Amino acid sequence: MANPLLPLLILVVFLGVLGGVGYVVYSIASEVAEKTGQKMEKHNISLSKEGMRVKMKDVKAEDYVGQTQNVLVNVWNFSTWPGYKSRLWNKQQADQPNGRPSISGASTSSGYQKR
Repeated sequence: MANPLLPLLILVVFLGVLGGVGYVVYSIASEVAEKTGQKMEKHNISLSKEGMRVKMKDVKAEDYVGQTQNVLVNVWNFSTWPGYKSRLWNKQQADQPNGRPSISGASTSSGYQKR
């Protein structure tokens, strides 16, 4: 004759094993989330319930403006518009072959600045 408590005992053991596996998965997931958050904070990124925040590095306004102007000057000096003739300026294209004066004023015979 089978013991009537045997199915109950099997159920309790099964639920215990399932709970143990669930706890291990939860602990691993929370540890990974914590380490990921710490690494992201090193890169000035933080996650919260409201969303993600990206913090900017402390850059002085003068340095920011200087870098922005440098990029704009380089784009202007190294870009070409083949076949473009402006009706507003440089009608004879005397200054440069691409039809635009250099922003910095210092140019070589090819129209580009020497570095």
